[in-house]
Amino acid sequence: MRDLFGNEILESELPAHREEPKKKYTPHGYAAAPGTGPKGEYCRTCQFAVRRSGGRKHYWKCYLRVRAWSSCYATDILLKSPACKHWELQKLSPFRPRYNVGPTR
Repeated sequence: MRDLFGNEILESELPAHREEPKKKYTPHGYAAAPGTGPKGEYCRTCQFAVRRSGGRKHYWKCYLRVRAWSSCYATDILLKSPACKHWELQKLSPFRPRYNVGPTR
C-alpha cells in the first residue's frame, strides 16, 4: 500500500482499528416498559402520546412522564413502539386539537 506521496507503507505501520462497544441507549420517556400493554396496539394510538414542538422539529413524549421531560431525545418515545401497560385509547374531540395537549380525564 502506498501513501499520498507514493511511499510504501508497511502493514505494521498502519494504525490499529479499535473495536469499542457502542453505547446502548436506554429510553426514559416511557411510562412503563414497551410491550407490556395490549397486543396489537402502539404508542401512536395511545391518548398519552403528545407531540411537542421545538423550533422546526417535533418530539413525541408520554404525558404520564411530564415531570421527567427534558429538551433531550432521552425522554422521547417512538410512536411505533408496542403499547405499555398504561395504554388507553385516544379520546379525540372535534373541538380539541390532537397536538401539544394532555390527556382527557
